[in-house]
Parts: sequence; C-alpha cells; structure tokens
Amino acid sequence: MNFWTKDDGFIGGIYKITATSALIFSVWAYFNTIHPVFQKEKELQTAQLVIKDLEVRRADISKDIEELQIEVSNKELELAKANDILIKTREYADEKTKEMERFQQKMNLLNKHLVQTRKEAVQTILSAALDKISKRHLDLYIAEKYRGEVSDFDLKTYTLQLAKDKMSRIDEKHVEYSAYNVLYLFAKTELEDNVNDYKPAFQVIIFAETNVKARAIVIGLNA
Repeated sequence: MNFWTKDDGFIGGIYKITATSALIFSVWAYFNTIHPVFQKEKELQTAQLVIKDLEVRRADISKDIEELQIEVSNKELELAKANDILIKTREYADEKTKEMERFQQKMNLLNKHLVQTRKEAVQTILSAALDKISKRHLDLYIAEKYRGEVSDFDLKTYTLQLAKDKMSRIDEKHVEYSAYNVLYLFAKTELEDNVNDYKPAFQVIIFAETNVKARAIVIGLNA
C-alpha cells in the first residue's frame, strides 16, 4: 500500500503528512510525558507499599525491642535479687564458719579439761590402789614380824589380782576401769616376779604418764 498517490494532490499530501506527524508526535508525547507519569505513579505506589511493609516490620521490631528491654529489666531485677541472696548466703556461711570455729575452740578446751580431769582421777584412783597395796604389805609384814606368820606377799601377783578384781566389777567406760587397766598393764609388763616389797608399785604413776598405751587408756582412747 503506497502512502503517497497521484490523486492526493498537494493538499492531500499536506494532510497526510500532517496527520502522520500528529500521530508520531502523539506517540512521542505519550512515551515522553504521560507514560513516564504513569510509570512514576506505579513506582510511587510500589515504594509506598514497601514503606508500609517496612513500617510494619519496624513496629514489630520495636515491639520485640520493647519486650526484650522488659525481659532484660526483669533479668536484671532477678540478678540483683540473686546477688543479694548470694551476699546474704555468704554472710550467713561466714557467720556459721566463725560460730563453728568458736564451737571447736570450746570443744578443744572441754576436751583438754576432760583429759586433765581424767588424768587427775586416774592418779587419785591409782594412789588409792597403792594405799591398798602398801597396807596389804604392811599387814603381812606385821603378822610375820610380831605374830610369827609366814608372809606370802608377792607384789606382782597381788597387784594383778587387785586390778582384775576391780575391773571385773566396773563398767569399761568408767574412769576407774581405765585406772585399774593401767595398773594391770603396769604390773604385767614392769613388775618382776617374787618381789616382797610394795615400793616398786609407786612407779605406776610415772608409767601412766610416759607409756604410750597407758596414756591412751588414761585419756579414754583405749579401754
């Protein structure tokens, strides 16, 4: 199809040229004026949707931050309470430790006093036993000297029998039992046989303080 014919003439040609130019201008004007506006409007709507979505996300993030801040505050409060409890617990533990130390000191003093009391009691009981031994020896000596009776006194035998008789009638936990146990140990290990004299028996006092086993018996560590 020919755009230009011989029948168009000058006026017809001008008309076609003008119409064509107008069409081209309209297309050009659309793409350079109206279309960019529509495109910008579409971009603006898209941007507004993005902004709205970002605002929603920002609100969610702000809410999360607020919740986190509340949680942090609560945790800090719990931590402060826990720290206060820890401080009070440490103070309580320190006080109990000091109380235990004071109690231990009292116990040590009481034990020391108890040991000393047991030592003194053992010495008193041993002294009474020595009196019996010396009295028995004296009675036999007088009977032999003035009545002509034969003395069969043997220090070791008499001391062992005296100790065994006393121990058989006394509770093992009693301090008197410990005293006669020391006397028995002394007679068995230190006294010689066939000794017709009471004076060697007095060494039991020193024996009770120096012999390891005897000392353990005195303070109640060994029955």
